[in-house]
Amino acid sequence: MNPPTTSAFDLPDNRTRKADPALIADDERHFAALAESLQQSIADLSDRLDAERKAPGGIGQEALDRDLEIHRLTARLRALLRFGLDLCLGRFVRADEPEPV
Repeated sequence: MNPPTTSAFDLPDNRTRKADPALIADDERHFAALAESLQQSIADLSDRLDAERKAPGGIGQEALDRDLEIHRLTARLRALLRFGLDLCLGRFVRADEPEPV
């Protein structure tokens, strides 16, 4: 997966004040950490999927379990690749509490 080339704060000209580095620095660091974790998750899932596909299929229940695991890993990987960081977005900062939720 390639990291995004633009910031989550790449806003239209009439909203550039919202992209003030003093306001978004913490969020940018948080997004960078999320992106790194997401890349690692994708790499791990890809490796696990490759290993499952190369493993012997077995017979009966073993074959079914292997196929179900391949299906589960494929679905998870597809979701991460399709939605990327959008799966991780969402933050609230309450007026009475400085810590984000």
